[in-house]
Amino acid sequence: EANGLGYVGGDDFGLVCLQKRGSVNEEQRAAVEAWLKGRSELTGMTVSPLLDVWYPEKPINPAK
Repeated sequence: EANGLGYVGGDDFGLVCLQKRGSVNEEQRAAVEAWLKGRSELTGMTVSPLLDVWYPEKPINPAK
């Protein structure tokens, strides 16, 4: 929350999103991943590539 991010989901699956209009960037994604890796209470986790929650089938920043 201190970074303007929020979690939506449950124990098995969730999304980290901005708390305002806009998109999470790769630096924020990496910061969340590093934070999660430092949590000893987690038995495992997977951080996906960035995705658009409205259009998850469309790639983010596709290669040109």
